[in-house]
Amino acid sequence: MTTNQKNNLLWIHYTPGAGGKALLICSTTSKAVANWIEGPLPDPYKFTLERFCVEDGTEHMNTEPITPYDISWYTRNALFDRGDNLTVQEAHEHLMQCNLSKKHYYENKLIANVWQKVHIPDWAKQEKIITICADKKCLPWLVERRKQVFYEWHEHEVHLLRYKNSKSPIASHAKLYEPVKNIYPYTDALAFVEKDMQKEIVTSGPGLNINLSTLLYEDLESTWDSIDEYIGEPINRQWCSILMNTWRQRWV
Repeated sequence: MTTNQKNNLLWIHYTPGAGGKALLICSTTSKAVANWIEGPLPDPYKFTLERFCVEDGTEHMNTEPITPYDISWYTRNALFDRGDNLTVQEAHEHLMQCNLSKKHYYENKLIANVWQKVHIPDWAKQEKIITICADKKCLPWLVERRKQVFYEWHEHEVHLLRYKNSKSPIASHAKLYEPVKNIYPYTDALAFVEKDMQKEIVTSGPGLNINLSTLLYEDLESTWDSIDEYIGEPINRQWCSILMNTWRQRWV
Protein backbone atom coordinates (compact mmCIF):
# COMPACT_ATOMS: atom_id res chain seq x y z
CA MET A 1 0.00 0.00 0.00
CA THR A 2 1.43 3.39 -1.01
CA THR A 3 0.70 6.79 0.50
CA ASN A 4 -1.67 7.43 -2.43
CA GLN A 5 -3.88 4.48 -1.54
CA LYS A 6 -6.86 4.73 0.76
CA ASN A 7 -8.34 2.89 3.71
CA ASN A 8 -12.00 3.46 2.79
CA LEU A 9 -12.54 5.90 5.65
CA LEU A 10 -15.29 8.49 5.87
CA TRP A 11 -14.80 11.00 8.66
CA ILE A 12 -17.21 13.64 9.86
CA HIS A 13 -14.80 16.36 11.00
CA TYR A 14 -16.21 18.94 13.39
CA THR A 15 -15.90 20.98 16.56
CA PRO A 16 -17.24 18.92 19.47
CA GLY A 17 -20.82 19.99 20.08
CA ALA A 18 -21.50 20.85 16.43
CA GLY A 19 -23.82 17.94 15.63
CA GLY A 20 -21.27 15.69 13.95
CA LYS A 21 -22.74 12.45 15.28
CA ALA A 22 -26.13 13.31 13.77
CA LEU A 23 -24.56 13.94 10.37
CA LEU A 24 -22.54 10.74 10.75
CA ILE A 25 -25.70 8.69 11.19
CA CYS A 26 -27.20 10.36 8.13
CA SER A 27 -24.15 9.40 6.06
CA THR A 28 -24.56 5.72 6.95
CA THR A 29 -27.92 5.61 5.15
CA SER A 30 -26.01 5.75 1.83
CA LYS A 31 -25.28 2.43 0.14
CA ALA A 32 -21.68 3.61 -0.24
CA VAL A 33 -21.25 3.63 3.55
CA ALA A 34 -21.26 0.72 5.97
CA ASN A 35 -24.39 0.90 8.10
CA TRP A 36 -24.16 -0.14 11.76
CA ILE A 37 -27.46 1.03 13.19
CA GLU A 38 -30.39 -1.34 13.32
CA GLY A 39 -31.98 -2.38 10.05
CA PRO A 40 -34.40 -1.64 8.61
CA LEU A 41 -33.96 2.00 9.55
CA PRO A 42 -35.85 2.86 12.74
CA ASP A 43 -38.51 5.53 12.91
CA PRO A 44 -36.36 8.67 12.50
CA TYR A 45 -38.40 10.85 14.84
CA LYS A 46 -38.41 8.35 17.70
CA PHE A 47 -34.77 7.43 17.08
CA THR A 48 -33.67 11.05 17.21
CA LEU A 49 -35.64 11.83 20.35
CA GLU A 50 -34.18 8.84 22.17
CA ARG A 51 -30.58 9.10 20.97
CA PHE A 52 -29.94 12.81 20.44
CA CYS A 53 -32.57 14.81 22.29
CA VAL A 54 -32.61 13.76 25.95
CA GLU A 55 -34.03 16.42 28.26
CA ASP A 56 -30.90 16.56 30.42
CA GLY A 57 -28.27 17.84 28.01
CA THR A 58 -25.42 16.61 30.21
CA GLU A 59 -26.53 13.03 29.48
CA HIS A 60 -26.39 13.33 25.71
CA MET A 61 -23.00 11.60 25.43
CA ASN A 62 -24.45 8.55 27.17
CA THR A 63 -27.34 8.22 24.73
CA GLU A 64 -25.98 9.18 21.30
CA PRO A 65 -24.93 6.27 19.04
CA ILE A 66 -21.36 5.01 19.38
CA THR A 67 -19.45 3.76 16.36
CA PRO A 68 -18.66 0.05 16.75
CA TYR A 69 -15.15 0.07 15.29
CA ASP A 70 -12.02 -0.45 17.38
CA ILE A 71 -10.16 2.86 17.15
CA SER A 72 -7.94 2.44 20.19
CA TRP A 73 -4.92 2.88 17.91
CA TYR A 74 -5.71 6.57 17.39
CA THR A 75 -7.50 9.31 19.29
CA ARG A 76 -9.88 11.99 18.04
CA ASN A 77 -9.47 14.13 21.14
CA ALA A 78 -7.54 17.39 20.71
CA LEU A 79 -5.64 16.78 23.97
CA PHE A 80 -3.73 13.77 22.64
CA ASP A 81 -1.62 12.83 19.62
CA ARG A 82 -1.95 9.04 19.66
CA GLY A 83 -1.93 7.79 16.07
CA ASP A 84 -1.17 11.15 14.48
CA ASN A 85 2.19 10.11 13.00
CA LEU A 86 1.24 6.78 11.45
CA THR A 87 1.93 5.94 7.82
CA VAL A 88 -0.93 4.92 5.54
CA GLN A 89 0.33 1.33 5.71
CA GLU A 90 0.49 1.37 9.52
CA ALA A 91 -3.03 2.77 9.69
CA HIS A 92 -4.21 0.02 7.35
CA GLU A 93 -2.64 -2.66 9.53
CA HIS A 94 -4.38 -1.29 12.61
CA LEU A 95 -7.66 -1.00 10.73
CA MET A 96 -7.50 -4.65 9.72
CA GLN A 97 -7.17 -5.73 13.37
CA CYS A 98 -10.84 -4.84 13.87
CA ASN A 99 -13.03 -7.56 12.38
CA LEU A 100 -15.87 -5.18 11.57
CA SER A 101 -13.56 -2.64 9.90
CA LYS A 102 -11.98 -5.47 7.91
CA LYS A 103 -15.38 -6.80 6.84
CA HIS A 104 -16.58 -3.40 5.65
CA TYR A 105 -13.27 -2.65 3.95
CA TYR A 106 -13.47 -5.81 1.85
CA GLU A 107 -17.12 -5.08 1.07
CA ASN A 108 -15.80 -1.81 -0.41
CA LYS A 109 -17.92 0.21 2.00
CA LEU A 110 -16.82 3.49 3.52
CA ILE A 111 -16.01 3.08 7.22
CA ALA A 112 -17.71 6.04 8.90
CA ASN A 113 -16.54 7.68 12.08
CA VAL A 114 -16.04 11.11 13.61
CA TRP A 115 -12.89 13.24 13.92
CA GLN A 116 -12.78 16.09 16.42
CA LYS A 117 -9.26 17.51 16.09
CA VAL A 118 -8.60 20.66 14.13
CA HIS A 119 -5.95 18.96 11.98
CA ILE A 120 -6.25 15.85 9.82
CA PRO A 121 -3.28 13.43 10.12
CA ASP A 122 -1.29 12.86 6.93
CA TRP A 123 -2.37 9.22 6.69
CA ALA A 124 -6.04 10.26 6.42
CA LYS A 125 -5.83 13.27 4.12
CA GLN A 126 -6.68 11.19 1.03
CA GLU A 127 -9.77 9.70 2.70
CA LYS A 128 -13.33 11.03 2.49
CA ILE A 129 -13.64 13.94 4.94
CA ILE A 130 -16.86 15.90 5.49
CA THR A 131 -16.07 18.95 7.62
CA ILE A 132 -18.68 20.91 9.55
CA CYS A 133 -17.13 24.39 9.53
CA ALA A 134 -17.72 26.54 12.59
CA ASP A 135 -18.44 29.77 10.73
CA LYS A 136 -18.78 33.08 12.55
CA LYS A 137 -22.59 33.11 12.36
CA CYS A 138 -22.89 29.90 14.42
CA LEU A 139 -20.35 30.61 17.17
CA PRO A 140 -22.81 32.01 19.79
CA TRP A 141 -24.98 28.91 19.32
CA LEU A 142 -21.98 26.58 19.56
CA VAL A 143 -20.76 28.20 22.78
CA GLU A 144 -24.20 27.87 24.36
CA ARG A 145 -24.65 24.25 23.31
CA ARG A 146 -21.24 23.27 24.64
CA LYS A 147 -22.05 25.08 27.87
CA GLN A 148 -25.15 22.88 28.24
CA VAL A 149 -23.73 19.48 27.27
CA PHE A 150 -20.03 19.41 28.16
CA TYR A 151 -19.92 21.05 31.59
CA GLU A 152 -21.40 20.67 35.04
CA TRP A 153 -21.42 23.99 36.86
CA HIS A 154 -20.90 24.41 40.59
CA GLU A 155 -20.50 27.58 42.60
CA HIS A 156 -16.74 27.88 42.23
CA GLU A 157 -15.72 24.97 39.99
CA VAL A 158 -16.71 23.42 36.69
CA HIS A 159 -16.53 19.72 35.77
CA LEU A 160 -15.56 18.78 32.21
CA LEU A 161 -18.00 15.97 31.50
CA ARG A 162 -16.21 14.49 28.49
CA TYR A 163 -13.55 13.20 30.88
CA LYS A 164 -15.90 11.77 33.53
CA ASN A 165 -16.91 8.12 33.29
CA SER A 166 -20.39 8.80 34.60
CA LYS A 167 -21.19 11.33 31.87
CA SER A 168 -19.25 10.02 28.88
CA PRO A 169 -18.76 6.50 27.50
CA ILE A 170 -14.99 6.52 27.96
CA ALA A 171 -13.50 3.47 26.26
CA SER A 172 -11.80 0.78 28.32
CA HIS A 173 -8.41 1.42 26.71
CA ALA A 174 -8.41 4.86 28.38
CA LYS A 175 -7.34 3.05 31.54
CA LEU A 176 -3.92 2.62 29.95
CA TYR A 177 -3.33 6.36 30.18
CA GLU A 178 -3.24 8.98 32.90
CA PRO A 179 -6.73 10.29 33.79
CA VAL A 180 -7.55 13.68 32.30
CA LYS A 181 -8.00 16.52 34.74
CA ASN A 182 -11.70 17.39 34.66
CA ILE A 183 -12.30 19.86 37.50
CA TYR A 184 -11.30 23.51 37.18
CA PRO A 185 -12.03 26.74 39.04
CA TYR A 186 -13.93 29.44 37.17
CA THR A 187 -15.38 32.89 37.74
CA ASP A 188 -17.21 33.54 34.45
CA ALA A 189 -18.91 30.53 32.80
CA LEU A 190 -19.19 32.11 29.36
CA ALA A 191 -15.54 33.17 29.34
CA PHE A 192 -14.47 29.68 30.45
CA VAL A 193 -16.41 27.96 27.66
CA GLU A 194 -15.17 30.39 25.01
CA LYS A 195 -11.55 29.89 26.02
CA ASP A 196 -11.93 26.10 26.30
CA MET A 197 -13.43 25.94 22.80
CA GLN A 198 -10.60 27.83 21.10
CA LYS A 199 -8.32 24.79 20.84
CA GLU A 200 -11.03 22.77 19.11
CA ILE A 201 -12.68 25.12 16.60
CA VAL A 202 -12.78 23.45 13.18
CA THR A 203 -13.16 25.94 10.32
CA SER A 204 -12.17 23.94 7.22
CA GLY A 205 -11.06 20.54 5.99
CA PRO A 206 -9.48 18.89 2.94
CA GLY A 207 -12.69 17.39 1.54
CA LEU A 208 -16.32 18.52 1.55
CA ASN A 209 -16.92 21.61 3.70
CA ILE A 210 -20.38 22.43 5.11
CA ASN A 211 -20.99 25.48 7.27
CA LEU A 212 -22.47 24.71 10.66
CA SER A 213 -24.87 27.62 10.20
CA THR A 214 -26.21 25.85 7.11
CA LEU A 215 -27.00 22.74 9.15
CA LEU A 216 -28.61 24.87 11.85
CA TYR A 217 -30.68 27.37 9.92
CA GLU A 218 -30.94 26.69 6.19
CA ASP A 219 -32.81 24.33 3.90
CA LEU A 220 -31.12 20.93 3.96
CA GLU A 221 -31.57 19.97 0.33
CA SER A 222 -28.36 21.60 -0.90
CA THR A 223 -26.45 19.86 1.91
CA TRP A 224 -27.86 16.48 0.94
CA ASP A 225 -27.01 17.20 -2.72
CA SER A 226 -23.38 17.90 -1.78
CA ILE A 227 -23.07 14.79 0.39
CA ASP A 228 -24.65 12.54 -2.26
CA GLU A 229 -22.19 13.76 -4.87
CA TYR A 230 -19.20 13.52 -2.53
CA ILE A 231 -19.72 9.96 -1.31
CA GLY A 232 -21.07 8.66 -4.60
CA GLU A 233 -24.41 7.16 -3.53
CA PRO A 234 -27.46 9.02 -2.19
CA ILE A 235 -28.34 9.07 1.47
CA ASN A 236 -31.92 8.36 2.55
CA ARG A 237 -32.94 12.00 2.22
CA GLN A 238 -36.41 11.72 3.72
CA TRP A 239 -35.17 9.85 6.80
CA CYS A 240 -32.22 12.19 7.29
CA SER A 241 -34.33 15.32 6.96
CA ILE A 242 -36.65 14.13 9.73
CA LEU A 243 -33.63 13.32 11.91
CA MET A 244 -31.98 16.70 11.40
CA ASN A 245 -35.17 18.71 11.77
CA THR A 246 -36.04 16.86 14.99
CA TRP A 247 -32.51 17.54 16.24
CA ARG A 248 -32.94 21.22 15.33
CA GLN A 249 -36.19 21.46 17.28
CA ARG A 250 -34.34 20.30 20.40
CA TRP A 251 -31.10 22.21 20.09
CA VAL A 252 -31.51 25.23 17.82
